[in-house]
Parts: sequence; C-alpha cells; structure tokens
Amino acid sequence: MAVTVTAKAIVPAPTDGLGRGRREATLYALRKFASSIATLFFVAIFSFFLFWVLPADPVRDLQRRPPPIQLGVVRSLPDRG
Repeated sequence: MAVTVTAKAIVPAPTDGLGRGRREATLYALRKFASSIATLFFVAIFSFFLFWVLPADPVRDLQRRPPPIQLGVVRSLPDRG
C-alpha cells in the first residue's frame, strides 16, 4: 500500500503591491510633518528672542542724538501699521 503525501506551500494572500511602499510613504510624511513643526517652533522662539533683544525705540536708532522735543513729536504721530 502506497501513501501519497502532498504538501501545500503557504502562500501569502495576494496584495496590490503597495503594502511596504505605503508604510514607507506614511513614515516619510510623518517625519516631514514632525520636522516642519520643529522648524516652525524654532523660528517662533528665535523671532521672539530676537525682538526681545532688539532696541524698542526705532526713532532713537534712526538719529544719533535727537532733541527730546523731536522725539515727542515723532512719537505722537499716529501709527500707520
């Protein structure tokens, strides 16, 4: 009596071929998003400290020693910003 044994190979289910690529693309997009958030945070902090360190009176910077009356006139002008 002869016994016949057949082995079936375990084959993964067919996919569309995008499984690994989709994961890599998602990780790439997440890394780019995280780095853009970090860059925006750095720029915001840097700008804050830059404006904090800079002198606050641009009229005094434009002229070496303006007379006090001239400073008062310029400061009393309406802001055009």
